[in-house]
Amino acid sequence: INNKLHQPEAAAGVLEYAMKNHGAELKVKERWYEKLHKWDKALAAYQQAREQRPDDMELIMGQMRCLEVLGEWGQLYQLSTETWPAVDDSVKTKMAPIAAAAAWGLGHWESMEEYTRVIPRATTDSAFYQAILSIHHSDFHAAQLFIDKARDLLDTELTALAGESYSRAYGVSK
Repeated sequence: INNKLHQPEAAAGVLEYAMKNHGAELKVKERWYEKLHKWDKALAAYQQAREQRPDDMELIMGQMRCLEVLGEWGQLYQLSTETWPAVDDSVKTKMAPIAAAAAWGLGHWESMEEYTRVIPRATTDSAFYQAILSIHHSDFHAAQLFIDKARDLLDTELTALAGESYSRAYGVSK
């Protein structure tokens, strides 16, 4: 509740209190730390959980999200390259933007191209990474087209979010 009310300190306090007073019977969910933006704790929790369930894709994706936010490109790239060949296309679609960020951060352009090909074309991530790759290949005309596409997609997303937020804040129905 506190997290939804944008009171992360209160939410963290409730979790800490519960762990101190009910630690034995409380099963902490790794995702809780993510929602609280406690990335180091979330990463440690995901890594610990993966010791018991190393192939659990939810745990792997959680670990990847944490590594991305923490900018741990080397670890993220290694996890991506180890996991990529063994997963189906639906998981690759989820992994691709995060794996592309790691490849870009390390300058692994061929891997970045491979990951970017899997990202659905009508997304901001796809346009963004394709713009970066176009710049890398000195194709500035294509880069501009992808930048424009990313702007258009972001404009659509932000307009929808702003309208939704306004409606929620002021109780306006459409």
